[in-house]
Amino acid sequence: GKFGLWEGLGFCGFHTTDITYHASFGLINLFPDLQKKQMKMGAEFQRRDGRVHHLFKPGFERVDNGFDRVDMNMQFVLMVLRDYLFTGDREYLLSLWDNVKRAMDSIEILDSDGDGLADCETKRNTYDAWNFSGTPSYISFLWLAALKAAVIIAQRAYDKDRADRWSKILEKGKSSLEQKLWNGEYYNLWKNGSQTDESLMTDQLDGEWFLSMTGIEGNISDERV
Repeated sequence: GKFGLWEGLGFCGFHTTDITYHASFGLINLFPDLQKKQMKMGAEFQRRDGRVHHLFKPGFERVDNGFDRVDMNMQFVLMVLRDYLFTGDREYLLSLWDNVKRAMDSIEILDSDGDGLADCETKRNTYDAWNFSGTPSYISFLWLAALKAAVIIAQRAYDKDRADRWSKILEKGKSSLEQKLWNGEYYNLWKNGSQTDESLMTDQLDGEWFLSMTGIEGNISDERV
């Protein structure tokens, strides 16, 4: 009676959060109950500090120790909203409301300088062997997208205090994104104090992509995209 998307061919796992994030648009449209089922299954393994699971392996009884992948939390929140908007299932949304709050709180504390963007413990991510540093553009875009999603979820859950707080962080984060990472042509890969990696990562727009696919206006202008 359990369901999970299978990642890879014989060596990965089931319901990998980042793989489901990218691959579940067809699933939520064609078999919405299966998508919601695997999301609830994953939520049961959320760590006490709010970190979201990486994948189930070898079966559905336990998850791996990939909780250090900082982008999983934002992807989880974005999927919760997407699933709700595509199905209108408010009971599903409310059943994961506590998980959403814990996931958001877990990332919010990674902002050491109060600029609205995470700047510590941002090393590990979905790209496995490609580690980041300081404030990465990819993580920042995902966080801003998750903030926008979380505001909508909070409004549907009638939690005005949460919605207002996340809205303020979102506006502060969008301003910091321009000041800290925009170099006049594109957003730098990451900035850590006086150090800047000027590589161009096209997938930095991943959070913007998900918002667009969900039917929500992005956080930056079309010209920036």
